[in-house]
Amino acid sequence: MESSLYNKSRKIRKEKYKTLKALVLAVIILIPIEGVFRILEENELLDEPYLWGSRNIIPYKINDCIDLFSQPEHSDKLKVIAIGDSFCVTGFNPYFFDDYFNQSTITYNFGIMGTAARAQSFLIEKVLIPRFAPDAVIWMINSPFDFVHNEETIADDNSILDTPMGRYYNGDLNDMSLEELSETLFLKFSRLYKYRKMFIPKQFSPELKAEIKEFEKMYSRGFRYSFGFINNTAPPFRMLIWEKEFDSLAGNQFENTINICEDKQIIHLVVSIPQYFACIYYYYTDQFFQQLPQKNFFNLNNLNSTFCNNLLYFDNLHLNVFGAQLYTTLVAEKFEECVST
Repeated sequence: MESSLYNKSRKIRKEKYKTLKALVLAVIILIPIEGVFRILEENELLDEPYLWGSRNIIPYKINDCIDLFSQPEHSDKLKVIAIGDSFCVTGFNPYFFDDYFNQSTITYNFGIMGTAARAQSFLIEKVLIPRFAPDAVIWMINSPFDFVHNEETIADDNSILDTPMGRYYNGDLNDMSLEELSETLFLKFSRLYKYRKMFIPKQFSPELKAEIKEFEKMYSRGFRYSFGFINNTAPPFRMLIWEKEFDSLAGNQFENTINICEDKQIIHLVVSIPQYFACIYYYYTDQFFQQLPQKNFFNLNNLNSTFCNNLLYFDNLHLNVFGAQLYTTLVAEKFEECVST
């Protein structure tokens, strides 16, 4: 009986020893691999992982932009990033912009559909500046919509800010579930975990493969060509005054982002985009814009009738290719003033 118990105890100890030995061996193997991934990351040799949930357009555009900016023929060019919402996506043509400057610039459209000032501030500060080190940022503000306290808009921005990758970049670990907290901490401390999808060929991830192919078909340098125009009778031009609740957090982040651009000596131009046959006045954004140097601000949400033409619009929120050509040219002219003064 004692011999049987002894043998059983010995067997348990051997199993524990084997398990411990396997764990130690795994750690010995993983530590140098983790180190290699950290070195590769520090030298910007790894793609952004597709871990942004429903917003995988963000890593796609990050990787696409890195590839564009890293090409040897662009090394001496002024690197320009345009950012905004869906108006930016369809309204700002980076090819026209670079043609205007005789290819002395290399430009990428980082517009993200369904975003406002909160998410755009975050992307400029935490992603675009650190990852791309751009020489210039053109920020296309949809005033007043970017700064009105609207639950739907805030929810759209939070779909970026509250993802584990969003938390990874901004370091905000508040109000997270245990699962979200665990994933964010793994992302923060383990490069093997962060880049784990690199080990899985896209053929074994058909959904991601299809998503990336769709992005490749849809965007060119981040720009989306929109054809067609509005056939309906043009509405009368309206002057609207908005008195809705102000999103103070969005306002603070906007100011902070502008200050960061100034501190880092990044050329920056804020464009208040045109509204469809309307000028919308909002006291709070008007105060922001008045504080900007004239060379750093371009107001197209005004009484100017330049964009009062149905043929320039794909729908009442987005310019078509003809509208994009006009809009990009006007922005390029203002940017030239911004650079030269």
